[in-house]
Amino acid sequence: MSGTRFAIAAYAHPGLLKFTTTKKRTAGRQYELIRECVLEVAAEVGEPGYVGIEQPFFGFPKSAYMHGMVVARAEDACRAVWRHAPIRFFQPSEWRRACGVGGKATKAEVKEFVTANFGFRPANQDEADAAAVAVAMWIEGFAE
Repeated sequence: MSGTRFAIAAYAHPGLLKFTTTKKRTAGRQYELIRECVLEVAAEVGEPGYVGIEQPFFGFPKSAYMHGMVVARAEDACRAVWRHAPIRFFQPSEWRRACGVGGKATKAEVKEFVTANFGFRPANQDEADAAAVAVAMWIEGFAE
């Protein structure tokens, strides 16, 4: 998740990033756009076993509030579409460690990780992060 885009990815074992999509976020339409992303993934992959949502940290109150609202809308959209999938919230360092790229990995290292290990060519950094969150969720959920 970034200040301007919402990305979502689905991971299917072994080693396949099955689907990703990105939507530009616009004021007033955030929930609608996030729900569109979730519905696109649902149409492609059905109901996932687990859902991982990044809960980014921002040191400025206004940014933290704005991103908190996006996280809440993402949770609402996921729960509306995938009623039975457990949801796990990840801090950026948590999903980086869980997927194996390292807690302090740079954006370039995350992009290289999903490209080198999964053959995934993200369209932008948000898709690279979403892909890594999906891998982290798989590893945590299924211990593989």
